[in-house]
Amino acid sequence: MKIDLKALKKTNSYLAGDTSCLPPDYAQRSQDYKRRVAGCYIPIQSDDMAAKATAPPMFATKKLNGELAVIFFDGTDAVIAGSNGTVRSGIPCIDEASALLKKARLKQAVIAAELYVAAPGARERVFQVKQALGSDGDPASLALAPFDILEIDSETASYGGYDELHAALVKLFGTSEKCRPVELKKCGSAKEVSAIFDEWVTKGSAEGIVLRSTMPIVYKVKPKHSIDAVIIGFTEGDGDNRGTVRDLLFALLHDNGVFQVPGKTGNGLSDAQKKDFFTLLSAIPAESRYIETDSRNVAYRMVQPKYVAEVSFIDLMTESSANERKQNPLISWDGKAYAPLAPCNGVSMSSPVFERMRDDKLPDADNAGISQLTRLLGDEAGTASEAVTLTPSTVIRRELYTKGAGDKLMLQKYLVWKSNKETADTRFPAYVLHYTDFSVGRKEMLKRELRASCSEEQILALCDEMIAENVKKGWERK
Repeated sequence: MKIDLKALKKTNSYLAGDTSCLPPDYAQRSQDYKRRVAGCYIPIQSDDMAAKATAPPMFATKKLNGELAVIFFDGTDAVIAGSNGTVRSGIPCIDEASALLKKARLKQAVIAAELYVAAPGARERVFQVKQALGSDGDPASLALAPFDILEIDSETASYGGYDELHAALVKLFGTSEKCRPVELKKCGSAKEVSAIFDEWVTKGSAEGIVLRSTMPIVYKVKPKHSIDAVIIGFTEGDGDNRGTVRDLLFALLHDNGVFQVPGKTGNGLSDAQKKDFFTLLSAIPAESRYIETDSRNVAYRMVQPKYVAEVSFIDLMTESSANERKQNPLISWDGKAYAPLAPCNGVSMSSPVFERMRDDKLPDADNAGISQLTRLLGDEAGTASEAVTLTPSTVIRRELYTKGAGDKLMLQKYLVWKSNKETADTRFPAYVLHYTDFSVGRKEMLKRELRASCSEEQILALCDEMIAENVKKGWERK
């Protein structure tokens, strides 16, 4: 392996670029590692820890709240690659890792680590990493915590257990200040695991622990969190479950009255609650230009923001598996109807569970506010300070064609609209064409297509082409 530092460019006070600086067979290693290994850690709540800690000896390491960074070392130079493909060099913690690997006389190494900002006495925050790497940040505040060895001198690393692997990391990096291996403790029983969790997390500042055993399973153990959120919508069950709630849609309030929607769940609802809530919520319907759907693509029935519920979760995620920033809808409520606003950077809840109704809580920012998340994540929780009202779309063309007789009905619908949102939120195209193809008796009865454009002339031309291609003899325009 040979690293080409010339492929990186000066960014702020360090070098940055993409994986083109690495040999082709190494370019995807960081992404592959997150998908195959780190991304497959099983999250559990601390309440479930004793039931899972059944295969001693076990090894607990502190869970750091940072970003995955795979260290690549070619005997001379070192870089780190994130799971998003960004490669960096020239940061003090990377330089320190390189110096120690040179001292160990290694010719080549690939080592997984966590990139974080050390916060003595406080919990690390992932957004601090982004701040440190930004134009006004301090890269010297960054540290690396190696936790896995993938390759040493071009050989796949192999160890008898995680304790041996960790000992090898300590041998390489044990004297480092900015590249120190994650802290490890060996546990002989579930009771010892609980004691370590209490020390590091409950009484300390750690985000959680990572628990390994002789079994090929790795657990991320975190404390159970809960928030009080406003119920703003629900969906109905299928078949025999008609007349019951399937899922609830939750929102948190900002101080300016804007709702932020971080998630939905039906987990935790008893059969009796599903029936009772259906009756309760059906009695307070609300108009809405904001539309949200469940996993079946069934739209939520929006309700007036009158009730507050407690929702628990294991973790809050700010990025998707594709390393894209999570977005939460922002919506307004004028006392009669909901309206969509431009979305904001937000979160998603891992394993959300309905716990109970909070009849003692009011649906306001003091009782069901976004501050519950900002205490955990800071500004990463989302902000509504610059929320923009999204203008309703304008239909500019609508054509419907039918064919058939009796029960043999076929339908084609062409709908073109101008979003009127492209300047407020660049994720919206200026013009959209939606094509619906419905045929009774066909295996796939409903087919749909979407086309988008920044030009009205182009989108109308696309519509003409689709009509000419699909509407033949026998079709009648309605």
